[in-house]
Amino acid sequence: MLVGNKIDLTRERQVTTEEGKAKAEEYGGIPFIETSALDGTNCNTVFYEVVRLVAEQEEKKNKAKQVEKPAPTKPKWRCSI
Repeated sequence: MLVGNKIDLTRERQVTTEEGKAKAEEYGGIPFIETSALDGTNCNTVFYEVVRLVAEQEEKKNKAKQVEKPAPTKPKWRCSI
């Protein structure tokens, strides 16, 4: 996730919203969001989105592990008396 901060300082911006979105797309289409700690804009949203993305990745990883598990095999040894 790419996060732009200090969006409340509009006159002092060094990166436009469009540039931020373009950079996020360049990084593989990752989410982009702008925040302001001063007025709280999107601060909670960033954390919720990061948690959602991590949970999504974990779910994908767990599904991949389930697919990779080989079927149980019979033991190769036998008893003989």
